[in-house]
Amino acid sequence: MKGQSKKERKTLRERATEDPVVLLLRYASDILSSPLFLREKSFLQHGAYTVYDHSIAVALLCLRFARRSGWRLDLESLARAALLHDYFLYDWHIKPHPKHHANLHPEYASENATRDFGLNELEKEAIRCHMWPFHFFSFPSSKEAWILNICDTRSALKETLGRNWLKKELAILEKRLVLLPQ
Repeated sequence: MKGQSKKERKTLRERATEDPVVLLLRYASDILSSPLFLREKSFLQHGAYTVYDHSIAVALLCLRFARRSGWRLDLESLARAALLHDYFLYDWHIKPHPKHHANLHPEYASENATRDFGLNELEKEAIRCHMWPFHFFSFPSSKEAWILNICDTRSALKETLGRNWLKKELAILEKRLVLLPQ
């Protein structure tokens, strides 16, 4: 934190106390209430988790990681990229689906999310690099992309192993979404 002004340090301290659910609602309520994003509730991802559940779990995990790190980050871009990192809009378990889903879904997600939500360059890069090292040449170049990569891997492993992962936070978020003005 050396070289930062008192105001910057205070902002980091205040941000460190914010609830990830509150941050997610602040930065991405447009995504969370989008009918296209809500379609992800019908697509399975890992085990009993849907793409919607997985995306929210990853976003909350990213915001928790950011909160603990104390790094200067673009939290809005991190939250939005995390929510949209698997925004490919099809069930990859059901044939026919695009060939080479595991290799190509970051590009599909980036294209779809840019079309529907107008992503910035940081968000696009984080989405395209979230499968590194599986996509060896899609090396994350920002802290936000690294955080998304790590948190997506962690969440996917827990979901695949059948852990009851972040179900409480998902329920809290769902209740808050019902209260959002349409």
